[in-house]
Amino acid sequence: RQRQMCIRDSLKSAELSNQFRKLYRQAIKLYHPDRFNDAAQKSLATTRMKAINEAKDKNDFFLLKSLLEQFEKENP
Repeated sequence: RQRQMCIRDSLKSAELSNQFRKLYRQAIKLYHPDRFNDAAQKSLATTRMKAINEAKDKNDFFLLKSLLEQFEKENP
């Protein structure tokens, strides 16, 4: 029973890690500063990528997800 719980937790962790990578790649595609020519947009993207990278450094899936949701509301 203990082993089954460990395997299940490991699978959940692997799935969360996979989702995190996908979400991070999506964030890069949307908000990387090199995508923008306008100085104001580039500045905003730089600020957003800083927050995105902080979430990545913390390996915080839920923070990353909430940041992307927040950015989407700000710029639909």
